[in-house]
Amino acid sequence: MVEVDETIDSIAVLPFENLSGDPEQEYLADGITESLIYDLSKIKSVKVISRTSVMLYKDMNKSLKEIANELGVTAVVEGSMRCFGNKVEISAKLIDTRDEKNIWGKQYVRAMEDILKIQNEIAYSIATEVSWEITLLEKESILKRQEINPMAYENYLEGLQYPATQGGLKKGLEYMLTAVEHDPDFAQAYAMIAYNYYLQFNYHLLPPQKAIEKARENANKALGLDSTLTEAYIVLGWIMYEYDWKIVEAETFFKKAVRNNPNSADAHGGYGFYLGSVGRFDVGILSVKKAQELDPLNLSFINTEGWLYDFSGQYELGINRFQKILSSDSTWYTAYWGLGRAYYQKSMYEKSVHELKEALKFSGRQPKVIQDLAFVYSKIGDRDLALNLLDELKRRKKKEYISPGTIAKIYMGLGEMDQAYLWMKKAFDERVVEVMEFYKDKRYHSIFSDQRFVELYENAGLDLPLY
Repeated sequence: MVEVDETIDSIAVLPFENLSGDPEQEYLADGITESLIYDLSKIKSVKVISRTSVMLYKDMNKSLKEIANELGVTAVVEGSMRCFGNKVEISAKLIDTRDEKNIWGKQYVRAMEDILKIQNEIAYSIATEVSWEITLLEKESILKRQEINPMAYENYLEGLQYPATQGGLKKGLEYMLTAVEHDPDFAQAYAMIAYNYYLQFNYHLLPPQKAIEKARENANKALGLDSTLTEAYIVLGWIMYEYDWKIVEAETFFKKAVRNNPNSADAHGGYGFYLGSVGRFDVGILSVKKAQELDPLNLSFINTEGWLYDFSGQYELGINRFQKILSSDSTWYTAYWGLGRAYYQKSMYEKSVHELKEALKFSGRQPKVIQDLAFVYSKIGDRDLALNLLDELKRRKKKEYISPGTIAKIYMGLGEMDQAYLWMKKAFDERVVEVMEFYKDKRYHSIFSDQRFVELYENAGLDLPLY
């Protein structure tokens, strides 16, 4: 047994290798990786790297020392799986990356239906072998795993593979809904369904009421089955803030998410963005940096940090973050979008337009990017170009959901405040996400000198300071 003072205080579970010779079994190998991360992350005394970062090492030929250095860990779990008949063979080993010494290893051969129990046993064996401080509740949580229908689990793992794009969300939701059809008590699948619907609300892919009803229903269903699920608390926190407009109460849910799983990068990242959204930038950025520590290769948290710098007026820092993202992935549209906004605030209008056009291209003409490009056009005197973009959104509104808040913002840029007010009234009626964005977006602070807009916020019980 490795003693605590040997400082194995951080760990990454590397993608398990599929030795079955059947690509159709790849999801099972990925599922073992996912499950071990999920179980080990329950132990508060150790840092566990999140799934997004470790899965980037799948089929990548790098030394353990390189991987450990990039992820900031002192140990890794490696393993493989092989299916034969109705049995599965799983091998796992724990390696100290500083001297590449094997600390622990074991091989399991069990019936296929016991695969989740094996994963629990591996997680607990690792925790006890390294002698991490582990509470009774943590032990029970690791060893107590609900029985999950194999078809439900397969669909759940398939659903996790899809990105948070319009097409990806649609396809991922199909798999998650199929998962709960096979297993109506699958708590984690309900949590992911809730998160999917929340993102469709936030990205304006569904009307707010429909998306929020589904998100709230599934988040509560998940928590009814498992009161520790971090993802469900994150969803409810955002619903409380962006739709219910209960700003103080929302923080309770983000705190629960972090408390239930201190190793969840999503929990720290979500809480950090909330803190920044209410003007608490310093602590918000610290929370987002914690998310980056837990998921160091996930560009989303660098993106979140960049947007918090944007909200707080630290444009050079934001530009630095967005450029870092694009040096790794030149298709990341929200980085171009953030650059466009930052360059506008620095009066670098030609660069602003260029970056927003790139964002438009890579986002598939996302309405919120159109809104920002139209705003810049209107402010630099290209009114006709701004009106063309406004007309595009109005045409699209006949076939798809376009937020009235998006259209209101374009009218504000054009200086047509009567039209802006009419669309803002609709935005409040529909409870769209833009309602909560005006506080943190300096480009629109002038609306609060117009009593009509002030009354909209007062009548809704909203009274946040401008940031």
